[in-house]
Amino acid sequence: RIEIAVEGRNADVEGGEVDLAVRYGAGTWPGVQAVRLMPERLHPVAHPDLARRLGPSPDGLLQAPLLHDSDLTGWRAWFAAGGIALKPRPQDRRFEDYTLVLAAAEAGLGIALARAPFSDRAIRTGGLVRLGEHEVPSPLAYHLLTRTGGARPAIAALVARMLELGACS
Repeated sequence: RIEIAVEGRNADVEGGEVDLAVRYGAGTWPGVQAVRLMPERLHPVAHPDLARRLGPSPDGLLQAPLLHDSDLTGWRAWFAAGGIALKPRPQDRRFEDYTLVLAAAEAGLGIALARAPFSDRAIRTGGLVRLGEHEVPSPLAYHLLTRTGGARPAIAALVARMLELGACS
């Protein structure tokens, strides 16, 4: 029997509340095994009008609010690849959900860090444009979690099947 629950809290995989969970982060949670589901590539995007005013350079990007969810991990990785140590700024905006980050960028409220492939649709439909070609791999990703050394045979078989089908990388 499979039950799917989408919740804002983290289910207790280690304690046996669930057999499998999908969690977003660096993949380092105690008491669980984490298999990365899919890599993400990061690049800045903005409303076309804002993009024309700012251009693709890191200095241009720093002229506008940076939009993000959870924390600045992605933005720090993107700027670090260009030799810039990004620090929190009062003009930057944090949202609880990544879809809100993209919606705020589409409304022209600042620059979002696109998490491809999740942002590809917004770019294709014309609501957002890419700012330059520079992109970096995301230090965060979605992971499939199971109990360390304690996955039931049926769960282990499901995870193996997902890996076999290429659902995880």
